[in-house]
Amino acid sequence: MATNCWQRHGIRHLSASSLALYRNEPALWVMKYLMRVRDEAGAGAWRGTAVEGAVNKIVYENCPDDEAIGAALAAFNETSQGDLSAEVEKERVVIPELVRSAAAAFRPLGKPIATQFKTALWLDGIDVPLIGYVDYLYADVLIDLKTTLRMPSEPRFDHVVQVVSYAEATGRAPALIYVTPKKVQRFDKDAMDTERALWALRRTAHSIRSLLSMTRDAQDAAAVFSPNFESFYWNDATKAAAMELWQ
Repeated sequence: MATNCWQRHGIRHLSASSLALYRNEPALWVMKYLMRVRDEAGAGAWRGTAVEGAVNKIVYENCPDDEAIGAALAAFNETSQGDLSAEVEKERVVIPELVRSAAAAFRPLGKPIATQFKTALWLDGIDVPLIGYVDYLYADVLIDLKTTLRMPSEPRFDHVVQVVSYAEATGRAPALIYVTPKKVQRFDKDAMDTERALWALRRTAHSIRSLLSMTRDAQDAAAVFSPNFESFYWNDATKAAAMELWQ
């Protein structure tokens, strides 16, 4: 086998989202990152991107909420390309209130230093970087925006791992802002188990390294796992692809 397992499997970098997928549904991770079977982003992702674009207009241009809402709806409609399904409509109708909630959270913070700020974190014993993109970078804090229809009572662990990785790379304090159509909740570092998050980063990355080291190719790696189709990570397209791969 080649000395560098990352090169053998074509992995140039890791990300917090890829590590989260490996922790939660490793069979799908193999499909996406080793077999390169991609699936389309869903309506929830379109909604999040549209709202983030509206927040960018608010923090950089100080545009009124209604103008930002119009921009968000236009972006969502362009991405959804006229899809009138119930799933898409469910996400479309909440965009105005999500933008208003996000505006209330971000206006007082002023203009960030950067948005989608690229970070690179090198973990001991891992020969590829952990690459990430900070939603909003400020002088002493970095913030990721999460849009959701139901407010969590505490920050979701995968989100904590994500922003803690950014914090390690930048030296800034991590924060998460969740917005729903009715509520806003900010979680700062003191609400996060940063040590557990860092442990999860390291442990997951080394687990991936072990998998890559002991397998010759994607088919070899796929044989280690069995898909759990009860997991919400799967959709119809990826289930169909998995049924072909795991026969």
